[in-house]
Amino acid sequence: MFVCFKCLASVEDYNDFCKHLKDHHNLSANATYRCKQYQCDREYQNVRSFRRHLISQHLNTQTIFDTDCTTNDCTLSENIPDTCSLLDPCESFEYHPLNNVCRENALDTAHSMLEKSAATLALSLFSDSGVNRKTALKILENIQLHITQVLGDIFKHVMPIYNEFSQSEIDNIHKLISNPFGNLRTEYKIIKYFTDINCYIAPEKYIINENVADNTVNTSVMLAPKSCTGAKLPLRSLFKKIFELPYTNTLPNEVNFPNFAHSLIWQKKIASKEGKLCCPFFIYFDDFECNNPLGSHAGVHSISAVYYQFPTMPQEYLSQLDNVFVAMLYNSSFKIYGNHSAFYELIKELTYLEEEGIDINTENGKVKIYFILGMILGDNLGLNTILGFSKSFSSNYYCRICKSHKSIMTKQTKADNALLRDQDNYANDIDQNNVTETGISEYCCFNDIPSFHVVDNCCVDIMHDIFEGVCHYDLAHIILYYTEIHYFDLVTLNNRLKLFDYSVTELNNKSVCIKQEHLIRSKFKMSASEMLTFVHLFPLLVGDLVPSDDPVWQFLTILLKIIQIISCSVVDAPTVKLLESLITEHHENYINLFNDTLKPKHHLMLHYPHIIEQVGPLKQLWCMRFEAKHKTLKNTAHIITSRKNISLTLLMKEQLAFANRLFVKKGLESRVELGKVIVRESRVDISHINDTSNQDVDLTCDFQWIRFKGTKYNPGMIIVTTNEDDFFFSN
Repeated sequence: MFVCFKCLASVEDYNDFCKHLKDHHNLSANATYRCKQYQCDREYQNVRSFRRHLISQHLNTQTIFDTDCTTNDCTLSENIPDTCSLLDPCESFEYHPLNNVCRENALDTAHSMLEKSAATLALSLFSDSGVNRKTALKILENIQLHITQVLGDIFKHVMPIYNEFSQSEIDNIHKLISNPFGNLRTEYKIIKYFTDINCYIAPEKYIINENVADNTVNTSVMLAPKSCTGAKLPLRSLFKKIFELPYTNTLPNEVNFPNFAHSLIWQKKIASKEGKLCCPFFIYFDDFECNNPLGSHAGVHSISAVYYQFPTMPQEYLSQLDNVFVAMLYNSSFKIYGNHSAFYELIKELTYLEEEGIDINTENGKVKIYFILGMILGDNLGLNTILGFSKSFSSNYYCRICKSHKSIMTKQTKADNALLRDQDNYANDIDQNNVTETGISEYCCFNDIPSFHVVDNCCVDIMHDIFEGVCHYDLAHIILYYTEIHYFDLVTLNNRLKLFDYSVTELNNKSVCIKQEHLIRSKFKMSASEMLTFVHLFPLLVGDLVPSDDPVWQFLTILLKIIQIISCSVVDAPTVKLLESLITEHHENYINLFNDTLKPKHHLMLHYPHIIEQVGPLKQLWCMRFEAKHKTLKNTAHIITSRKNISLTLLMKEQLAFANRLFVKKGLESRVELGKVIVRESRVDISHINDTSNQDVDLTCDFQWIRFKGTKYNPGMIIVTTNEDDFFFSN
């Protein structure tokens, strides 16, 4: 008995099996053939290979099902002709569906075949070096959810009326089931399909510079023209697609929490846009390494990336990487051609969005929105690079916010607002054209955007300034001081660090052990998120070993107060004044207690109060989530072996992910995740949470953890909630 791989029909005779494949499925000589004989699942790309396999492996040892048998036993067919052509069958046959041939054996065989195929697929995914185990599981889950479950539903509705279908209708059903992907079997067809339904927006190449490079032609090396290109996305098309997704509270006149749309700088930008609906957006610039940073090709294919984000989006969604979008990518080595060459296409697009706007389809009809660049974000080096300031932080005037000299900055504890950069002194510095005396290396190309001027771009990054800068300097001095006077040693600190129960706090980035060389170099082996956790937990780790009136301990409490204020999502005017005095006190104590000079990142802290007054809370300007976006592109680059135009390849992958979001119409979904059930029929008093009820509420279960709006809550955590002047503590 031969089993058809297309419809799973059982055909007793070899010649009849050949005729079945040709007549019922119209298979060509170059079609793909799969062997479905007993315990065999090989695949062949043409009929000749398939025929040789059948003759050599199954012709004399074919397990068949006897159509006349009344038991579940199977008989072995022998003496089958050893010469016949699969392309030229010689006899007719009678069609036997699998469920009509020895029913129980047929179902067992079908189950065995399916189980084997599923195991083969799972093993092939888990053994693929380019697919990690988590991704393999996700692929299997998606196949079950979007393919096999749908096929099961089709069978459930079709089988009761199967006998009513004509042969052509049955063939169409078999064709659908055997080839569910249809025309989506190649990358070209997938991209074409999603392009035709307006989900995929292709990235575009643009020329940064034309030069001459060596080229090999017919074994001869010669000089030939070569274009240095970057890859960009059409922002006006993307903005339209993003704002037509099912969002809520995305427009600036609908926001219900303080954000950039309430800042003084934004009001200044839209002063001339009266009567127009304007929406701000941020762009972010930074470099990332797509190769092994320790390998021989490190830096060769380093990528400069430009991302964008909408600060008026509901606050709990701003941290999601899906809501950090890519605008353009290019090779970092192309910076030598200047910022204008790299960003001229982006500037042209941003100018169009501000002056012309785009029409957005809403439930109430079309609305024209004008998108205005609010801020350019980045770390200190990235911002100084693309904004045209000095890239050396040992230069005389490295600050992009004020014109203080470096000799003053090393001991400056209060900001001098008279030295702030403005459009007048900026123009004078450009005319002077002396980076040593002005700190400006070139005119900022983004000033060509109508509402933007670089001196108004008061941007700082607390991730790099505080958690990768000041905290390292301060804690290194603090720990050295306490170990030298023997309040505790590094062994004690590291033991407490390792044994601390991180599950009782939302800060779950466990820090590594601290070594003496870290303290000497004032640089811990910690990421920004790990330092954020460490600096908050440090008082809990050693607080019982240090007197509360110790001056260095008081210095630590000042640092923690500063971190608490700059991490807030809402900061009022009195708090800004408090922050200003705390920073001054912090800097004075740093100089006096540790006999050390202030670093450039200490100086940038002096501008924090002024920037909060102009822009709003500093947390909306930090680079933490943009840096996390790098990981998505790095992961893609690591599984791609080719580096030819890697920028375009990464953008294609990013756009395929965005096409999936458009296809399923994924907007801003609920951010509530529940862990495993751990207790049944638990009774919990939540009257303090629900203002409309003062009664106990019966819950059907407790959960191992709950993640709400990105924060994970574990059993044992203490949560503080407020109701006017009353505080409630829940454990």
